[in-house]
Amino acid sequence: SDTTVHPNYSRYVWKSLTYNVYGWSFSSYDVRWGRYDGGMTGTIDNRGFGRFDLSPVPNGSDVTAATLGYTVYQQTVALPETTQVRVVPFDAVTASAESVYSGIGAGVLAGGRGQTTMGLNTVALNAAGVQAIEDRLVSDTLTIGWMYPGTNWADAIAYSYSNSSRPYIAITYGPSVPRDVGCTRVLTPVGVVDSGAVVTPACSVYNY
Repeated sequence: SDTTVHPNYSRYVWKSLTYNVYGWSFSSYDVRWGRYDGGMTGTIDNRGFGRFDLSPVPNGSDVTAATLGYTVYQQTVALPETTQVRVVPFDAVTASAESVYSGIGAGVLAGGRGQTTMGLNTVALNAAGVQAIEDRLVSDTLTIGWMYPGTNWADAIAYSYSNSSRPYIAITYGPSVPRDVGCTRVLTPVGVVDSGAVVTPACSVYNY
């Protein structure tokens, strides 16, 4: 039977990456994403990310579903455009800020939420996102990034709150599914073949 886990509290990192004309800045207080006018600094782009511990999910498991949850506590408006959720294919903790920022933009589009609201928001990851998580099991880490294309922004609760309010990833998985190939029908040769005759065998196969 399938098992669902929330593998986020034993090892986690939540940060916001901000890029403007003065360079990079970080925030560990919240996960901010979106864009806002910073006055003299011009337009400032924010991308947030969460790094999750995948060690509770055994390597080789068949991941069947995943849901991201995050709690928004302040925003400019109810974000009208889709917040993009992307899987970054490396460990954000050991990478540079610039690499993580660009990695969020280039990551696997795992889903999105069209109307970010105050309070708990959930995003069911699509097939590409589920596969990306399965591909990351051997590394035991998962980095998920938040992006917003519009001129607004939102903040999700991160470090300074109880575990129940922090971002989480709920992963449903089953045991590793063994794969095998079997021959279901011999196509050639058909009938009796003379000794010494040269034939090219062919058959129909099925992936079990």
